[in-house]
Amino acid sequence: MKFQINDINRVRNLFVSLLALVIILLPSILFPKTLGLLGARLSYEALLSEEEKTAYEWAFANYEAYYISFGEIEHSPDMLCTYDAVWWHLDGLYSIPPSAVSPVVINSINNFIEAGGGLFLSGFAPQYVVDLGLEDTLPQEIYSGLVISGNWGFKQRYPSHVIFRGLSDPFVTLSAGLEVCNNTCCWSDTSSFDGTWLAEGIGSVSNSSVECGEYSSGKGKVVFVGSGAYDWYTNGAENLSRENLTKFTSNILAYLLGNRQIFLGLLGNKTIYENLSDEEKEAYDWAISNYASNYISFNNIINTPSIIDTFNLIWWHYNENTSLPMESSDNAVIDALSSFISEGGGVLLSGFAPQYVVNMGIEDTPPQEISNEPTTSSVWGFTQIDRNHLIFRDMLNPVVTLSANLQVDNNICWWTDPETFDGSWLADLVWPDSVVTIGEYEVGSGKVIVVCSRAFDWYIEDGVNAYRENLELLMGNIFEYMSAPQVELGLVNWWKFDEGDGTTTLESVSSEECYISNNFNKPEWLEGVSGSALRLDGYSTWVTANNDETLQPSEGLTVEAWLAVEAYPSREAGIVSNHAKPSSGYFFGLDRFGRLELGLSLNNIWYTCKSDIFFPKWTWNHVAATFDKLTGLMKIFLNGELIQTTATPNVGLNPALDENIYIGRNNFMEYDNPPVPLSVLNGAVDEIKLYNTALSDSAIAVSYQALQPSSKPDMLVTRNRCSQDLSRPVYHPMPNANWTNEPHGLLYINNRYHIFFQKNPNGPQHELIHWGHLVSSDLVNWEELPYALAPEMGWDNWGIWSGTSADYNGTPVLIYTGVDGVKAGIGIASSHDNLKTFQKYSYNPVIPSCPADQDYMDFRDPFVWFEYGNWYMIVGSGIRDVGGTVLLYRSTNLQDWTYLGPMFIGDKNSSGIFWEMPIMVKIGGKYVLMTVPVGAARVTYWIGTFQNEVFTPDTEVPSYLDLNNGMLSPSPHIDSQGRLVAIGIIPDNRFGSEHLKNGWAHYFSLPRVWTLLEDNHIGQQPLPELESLRGQEWQYQN
Repeated sequence: MKFQINDINRVRNLFVSLLALVIILLPSILFPKTLGLLGARLSYEALLSEEEKTAYEWAFANYEAYYISFGEIEHSPDMLCTYDAVWWHLDGLYSIPPSAVSPVVINSINNFIEAGGGLFLSGFAPQYVVDLGLEDTLPQEIYSGLVISGNWGFKQRYPSHVIFRGLSDPFVTLSAGLEVCNNTCCWSDTSSFDGTWLAEGIGSVSNSSVECGEYSSGKGKVVFVGSGAYDWYTNGAENLSRENLTKFTSNILAYLLGNRQIFLGLLGNKTIYENLSDEEKEAYDWAISNYASNYISFNNIINTPSIIDTFNLIWWHYNENTSLPMESSDNAVIDALSSFISEGGGVLLSGFAPQYVVNMGIEDTPPQEISNEPTTSSVWGFTQIDRNHLIFRDMLNPVVTLSANLQVDNNICWWTDPETFDGSWLADLVWPDSVVTIGEYEVGSGKVIVVCSRAFDWYIEDGVNAYRENLELLMGNIFEYMSAPQVELGLVNWWKFDEGDGTTTLESVSSEECYISNNFNKPEWLEGVSGSALRLDGYSTWVTANNDETLQPSEGLTVEAWLAVEAYPSREAGIVSNHAKPSSGYFFGLDRFGRLELGLSLNNIWYTCKSDIFFPKWTWNHVAATFDKLTGLMKIFLNGELIQTTATPNVGLNPALDENIYIGRNNFMEYDNPPVPLSVLNGAVDEIKLYNTALSDSAIAVSYQALQPSSKPDMLVTRNRCSQDLSRPVYHPMPNANWTNEPHGLLYINNRYHIFFQKNPNGPQHELIHWGHLVSSDLVNWEELPYALAPEMGWDNWGIWSGTSADYNGTPVLIYTGVDGVKAGIGIASSHDNLKTFQKYSYNPVIPSCPADQDYMDFRDPFVWFEYGNWYMIVGSGIRDVGGTVLLYRSTNLQDWTYLGPMFIGDKNSSGIFWEMPIMVKIGGKYVLMTVPVGAARVTYWIGTFQNEVFTPDTEVPSYLDLNNGMLSPSPHIDSQGRLVAIGIIPDNRFGSEHLKNGWAHYFSLPRVWTLLEDNHIGQQPLPELESLRGQEWQYQN
């Protein structure tokens, strides 16, 4: 018989088609995920109960499942090695049948688990863990009986566990009104249970029973469910919660089966696998031994482009030549791979293959260095640029993948100019040199990763790579990352904040460029949890986004974000806000006390869920909030943990169609006068996601665990924020931005000077005052530190006003005025970490309010000094219609104070009606009492004596410190040279509109040295060390 050319072509085409079919089927043939359905009966049809068969029939319909009996295991103990997981659903027997406890069966099942198999026990089977030696105590509750069900289900004790993915908490698996057997096999004494408690029951037993749990043994796992809520056979009646029952079971089996499957295509330019280079085969052999993998050539794709759809990942490791093979550029190949990636596939390019991204049209610039010069290796690897990327999970930085003194190919295909690289730069050389050795592109729904380094070498002809394990771990992480689902159900908005610069940020779902408001049109950015993050300044920075009517949350809502806070907002401020309260929309943010709050409009009524936890400052935290119409529950999460729940009616959310979405502010803005916005966050945001569905508790926990910050956020404001204002002082001590007024508490301790001051971290206006903190080694050059004290819920909730400091036996103590909007009191705080942080005294206020022996007008600004073995305190006040006064107190420990009465009373006509910021210091053998009369804004003082706790001035009429109000509220201290040094506030005398425009208000005086002059007045001169600020001297004549 002779073949014609047409016949040969038909045979060739038939062969290619059969090859494609084999490739498509081969992964499921060679790498099955099989489920064994265990039973005591010899055959499935024999005497299984209706309950058992209903459960198993569902499994047959949804898995590659086979029935196996204990008798078969007794006869062939090794048969379990052909299964990935086994499920035993036992009904009708309160005790374990004898065939299940024979030594051969027990040993076989234990070996199966320890080798990595998964065992699921349900019905009455959970007690089997005692026979397997995993548990010491039998379940205390083992019973059955026909009953009419309620809404029975499970309350999650381990919400982050993957078996609860996609399920609410709690969730119902058996609806009410059904006649069921109520098979129960659980531990009511939870202290006797040795495994991990995953869930308790709701409705069927007490709410404190172990009805779902887990054990680990070797490499394997055992999960059990022993609840009356886990009932499959309902005698023909409809279980309205059947979907939750099957979802719960699917999650358990997925967990035990290892359900994230990778089908890997190993790409090459040779027709047959054996003709690949040793390097390529070494890499691919590893993949074949660890994943469902098959080799495909470019010619396979050219002839049958659909072959590529068999896989979810493609790896091309090319070692043969620095130039790419011609067939790789065939249009059929390019089109097939491009479609594969855009629809969610992942492609890994290594060796010389990374340059292929140019051919594929996803990169403009080829790698600048492509070479192959065999050499002896050094210690090679990768320095992580994006340390939070999942491909570096469980790896050190840098990660070494190739040990020294090995003969290697030294294949290089990398970008030496990262600026020209269009993807995301993930790694540099092990000794950083600005080289792109690992990078990533996002194309449609898929990803492309390039590994371009000589450290990625698999074939070692002579010797052993001591870091091969790191190489394999890196590869495993890459495959796991690329095989993860790319599309999140219900995701309607995602702001990544990876720009790192500029006045817009990309919303990734709609590709909208969202405008960032900022006082100086110069938003600040910092290192985020992933990539960069947007810095919010507390008054002028927020993001505005359009509201897509088609994506409005109604049936459910989830907002999640990474948030860092410098200070709590002046008023309620949104992380994400979209509302016209109370008639529509939602709000998720912080109140002014730092409590997370979720607000929703349901039926035109505003519902609120607010946490009792005060949000941690100065660190990254994952926050999330959900609303589910089905359950009616509003939930708030912090770092993956559920912290607050509020019940609402089971009605949908009223969308705010006409309102913008804001990030970092409230839709309803409150303002100060001048019009400074108050309802704005002060901190940083990253990775904000918005869903129109309620994510499960476990999904929130998984999201939190997916990203972990590599370091604390650097949120200390720098002087650059206000650098556009050329009138801003350069060498006067002052905070880097925002509002300040009186300095206080100048202190010298551990060879450093510290001064504190009135500070609003949220803007350039007097609002919600904190205590700022400056430090210096010479009183000339100052550095701002994080603020020392902040208002908190309680007696000082409206502000931490002025005061002083003391060195109490080596412990720095701050004494301050706390105000609550009605009255003022005196509190103290101490530091035990060299003034880095201060802790408020737990029994504050030490003086709760103004004394009642006179008609005092106000009460604030304590000043303390130590004398005669006691601490003395004066507090500024005034007696109505008489004049200003200072009230005197005495203490031995700064905590317990005795009121001694007014130390000195002035005359309202000569020294004002109320005195603030009083100080009392010794100078030249005399005492100086210094005050600032309210209204006059000019420092006055008396020279006198202090004897028997009485101050006697030398003159009735006070003197003025300055000719005008150039310096107010001085803070004095004896410096390291014994000089009395003082620093006060210099009011800048600008309007509030100028403060808002320039982002700062007021500054402090240069340090002055005080002495007592012969005429009984205070002499002042600049601190001599200020001469160090002088530059070159110039002399002019005529």
